[in-house]
Amino acid sequence: MSAAVEIKTMQLYNHLERFDRELVERGLAADGPLDAGALSAIDSMHYHGVKAVDEASARLGLSAGSTVLEIGSGLGGVVRRVAATQHCAVAGLELQGDVSAAADALTQRCGLANVEHICGDALAPPPALEGRRFGHVVSFLCFLHIEDTGAILKAAYDFLEPGGSLLVEDFYDRGLSAAEKAQLEVDVFAFALPSRGAYEAAIADAGFENCEWTDLTASWTAFTNDRLAEYVAAEDRHVRVHGRPTYDSQKHFYASVAGLFKGGHLGGVKFVATKPL
Repeated sequence: MSAAVEIKTMQLYNHLERFDRELVERGLAADGPLDAGALSAIDSMHYHGVKAVDEASARLGLSAGSTVLEIGSGLGGVVRRVAATQHCAVAGLELQGDVSAAADALTQRCGLANVEHICGDALAPPPALEGRRFGHVVSFLCFLHIEDTGAILKAAYDFLEPGGSLLVEDFYDRGLSAAEKAQLEVDVFAFALPSRGAYEAAIADAGFENCEWTDLTASWTAFTNDRLAEYVAAEDRHVRVHGRPTYDSQKHFYASVAGLFKGGHLGGVKFVATKPL
């Protein structure tokens, strides 16, 4: 079974039609042109939405001349936000074909010509990325799905120009139990999360320098708890718009992640590192 099929065990991506329903529910067009800013409210899978993307853009100093690759671009929320606000060239690499196609359709509807969607595996780059290098590589809650942390860090390194920077938001292990690790594998498709020490060693082994580690555990614990509470409080609305199966699968996913963070053994981090000149 391919990784693109296996990741469907994570219930975040099992009901893509919910995004079309959300568009209609929010008074946005079911087809035809879309405003990227309005879409930003529902197209991001990472924590803190556009706030996290805007902070990343500022931290990396993105501008019209920047080139950016996102690994694990999902429905394209990050790449569209960066392209629309920083006016730079952005490419999104996404493993899941149906998700990448949906992202491309949304981007086309937003009229963003400076965004490119590429379907493929970062560990075995597709022809569209052969020989290409970027000034910046970003990834939000994607590396956790890849068992070989060293391999994905080396892939990110190879995508960068000399002097380029990598910014990642990810999970890490703060003392996970065997049961918690099993839960992460099934519900979040997260395998063999490294500890902070192992992660920082892998970053250095990949060739990166000047790693800046910012712990986000407390922020993400609060975020995932609030997300679950808000979702449950709006059960009637979500069931009306999306149906019971979609509601139940999303609730399960949100509850699982919130519980893991509440347990204190799952960590969140943002790190920035550079490729030497």
